[in-house]
Amino acid sequence: MNCNISQRQDTYSIHKVSGKYYFLRKNGDDIESFGRHKPVRYVPELLPGDILDELHKIPDNSIDLAFADPPYGIGIDYGFKTSFKDFTKDFSGYINWCKEWLNLTFQKLKKNGSLYFMNYPKQCTYVQVKILDNLMDYQKTIRWCYESNVGMSPYNFTTASRDILFYTKGKNHTFNGDKIFIPYRNPDDKRIKEQMKNGKQGKTPYDYWFFNLTKNVSKEKITNIVNQQENTPPNQLPEELIKRIIAVSSNRGDVVLSLFAGSGTDLVVCSDLSLCRKAIGIEINPYYCKFIQQRINKKFNESIKNLEINNSWVGQLCKAKKQEKTLKIK
Repeated sequence: MNCNISQRQDTYSIHKVSGKYYFLRKNGDDIESFGRHKPVRYVPELLPGDILDELHKIPDNSIDLAFADPPYGIGIDYGFKTSFKDFTKDFSGYINWCKEWLNLTFQKLKKNGSLYFMNYPKQCTYVQVKILDNLMDYQKTIRWCYESNVGMSPYNFTTASRDILFYTKGKNHTFNGDKIFIPYRNPDDKRIKEQMKNGKQGKTPYDYWFFNLTKNVSKEKITNIVNQQENTPPNQLPEELIKRIIAVSSNRGDVVLSLFAGSGTDLVVCSDLSLCRKAIGIEINPYYCKFIQQRINKKFNESIKNLEINNSWVGQLCKAKKQEKTLKIK
């Protein structure tokens, strides 16, 4: 006997309990709590163009958190006409290029804004000593480690890590350690039990992080989202790594700047209901921009009843820039 049973489609909604607590419901059951914060999904703003051109379009002192995973200067072409060139034989030229857009980024950050710069250790060392140490307050160097099946060499160790430089513009920067805690390894320890009794459920992560690379079979892989392999970004950061950075160094409603949007992970993660950040991304490659927009559209096509969508925040940011220019003229 053949039985055709139609699969029930899951229904999601934002629900308010006791007049002050917000929950995400799935098929009538609460599956995620947002506390007193009403979740808002802010439409990301994508600026297609060269990093040195597009940064000028962003108002000064308007960004809470900036994240940079730039080209590494190893010969990969990420775009068309660009300020970034093939710096494989001109490392000093690469560092000077980084200095240009990092100086501009500093202007865009708020007085207590934060910057995360990701690259290979050698590049990070030069950027740290020659640029960022003279520009911002150093906080930490994070080492992101991952498994790798490529790049093996019979003459050297295999590269399976990247450094992430964490800098701030001021002393009173945002650091939500309680938002990214990891479970205790020894919860039966007497001291740990006492801390858990007082409400502490975990510890702030160490400065070495383990996240797998985004696998080709992953549902978050851009090639699987757009159903295309050609002209897609060659590298894609894992969403969980980006979530940790955004959660710890920004708050709900803050503006996050993705300096090299690539596959759009930063922008999509910002619209996650557990984060609710405003996001601006800069990307020079028109193919990447097209795929990023498809990825954003898929996120915003999720049917969630009573979810507020805000697409006016960018206009307010631009309005602030116009007012700023007017004040300067006066």
